[in-house]
Amino acid sequence: MNERWVRIDWPAALPRSIWDVGPGLGLKVRDFGEGPMVSLLSTLGIGTAVPLRYAKIPGTIGNGPLMLDDLAKWIQPSQDPAVVQASQHEIGRRLAGGSLPERVSALQLAFSTGSAASLPDLVNEYLSNRLTEIAGGSVFLVDAPREIHGSLLALCRAMIRGEQFPDIIEPAQTDPTWLEGGLGLESGDVLGGASYLLPAISATSPPQLGAVAHRGVGSLVLVFSEPIRSPVDRRPVFLADLHQPHYFTAPRPGLTVIGRAGRGDAETFLPWWIDGWNRLLSELLDPATHLHVDGTFNPYLMLGRYLTIQRLLACVQSILVNSGLEEFTRMELLFESFDLMDGLGWHIGSWHELARPSTVEAELTKLKTALVGVDATERVVMERCERGVEALLELRAGFRDGVERDDRATDEAVYDFLRALRNAGHGLNASVDSKKALVNLMRHKANVSPDLPELVWFHLVRALCFGTWNRQRFIDRERFAVRQS
Repeated sequence: MNERWVRIDWPAALPRSIWDVGPGLGLKVRDFGEGPMVSLLSTLGIGTAVPLRYAKIPGTIGNGPLMLDDLAKWIQPSQDPAVVQASQHEIGRRLAGGSLPERVSALQLAFSTGSAASLPDLVNEYLSNRLTEIAGGSVFLVDAPREIHGSLLALCRAMIRGEQFPDIIEPAQTDPTWLEGGLGLESGDVLGGASYLLPAISATSPPQLGAVAHRGVGSLVLVFSEPIRSPVDRRPVFLADLHQPHYFTAPRPGLTVIGRAGRGDAETFLPWWIDGWNRLLSELLDPATHLHVDGTFNPYLMLGRYLTIQRLLACVQSILVNSGLEEFTRMELLFESFDLMDGLGWHIGSWHELARPSTVEAELTKLKTALVGVDATERVVMERCERGVEALLELRAGFRDGVERDDRATDEAVYDFLRALRNAGHGLNASVDSKKALVNLMRHKANVSPDLPELVWFHLVRALCFGTWNRQRFIDRERFAVRQS
């Protein structure tokens, strides 16, 4: 098995013994005579050392007990002592609620807190007797091994604290929680790899393709045989709903099913989605991806990218589950997502390119070509992609100043218009670019389609197909070599 060793600038205050007490530090640190170097325990993508392992359980929901004997071995119990055990009273209350969402939430709660040995019987009992509406669906197990995900993050935290806060290193050797800074920036959806799975399940939102129940290390994914939408009349309506703000977007009473997904498509789409994330996560969790220009490991860059991805996934998920609602918030999340994608360095485009109609139009054609032959995935993802791209292209026709523009000038004006919407009084000063953005805002009718935030979904799907950090790594090394010479 090949190993990729990367040199690290080891903080002087950080003793090597820290690896013996740190939580989840599944890394190798060696000194080959030229300073310490680091490598993951095994090369990602080989054997079981993949960021997200998954397997489909034989059988279908509602057709007899599923073969869940290995569930307790695969999905390990949470190692976090702070996990609160759910009371049977709370689980029973949710089951008594009667609606499908409430009963699914009861399964989620029971799964996340039950003992490992009880999981096979618990899941089968719920699927057979409590969730009869999802009969015909399938079950996937997804595992996000801590020895892979936790190791590099722990390395980054230890190195940053060893360099910036050396006084805490001594107490950290007996109490490793001293090294756990920044944990509050992650959400509970990070557990069990759920943050990577939830957007796939909500790809056709408002209808959902399934449900996710996670533990500390792994997740249980229920894949419905076809998208399920909760009855509209069960959504509570509040007086506050009458006062929702809008971002130049026309409110809409509801949405039809997003996507052309048919029976069984979600079962094929989910592995495609996970494989795409495994490709990106294999780069993210490789120390060789995050380097200073001199080729040494950069823990600040790695940790920043990880947190940025988690923030982006939360934005995407909120856009999806609030489809047709909260238009002001969805537009704000569109702009936030563009900022995050621009900063990630995935090589799917800068803010300018993510919002330029001609570029986006060409990328849609490229994506359609890449999905030829992947019919189930195309049926799940493409309609939302097309809605977002069409909403951007419609902005070309919104200028009412009588100025004749060629395609390039029109697309630049659209970008300026969106930039003015995004920045408002923040970042728009007296510079030439700021004046141009405000001028194009005044020239436009500001009739923004509520489908525009679907662009974030389109660019995320593009990232799963084409995104990479490796290209930038080689560019940075070449630039450094030129400067050195």
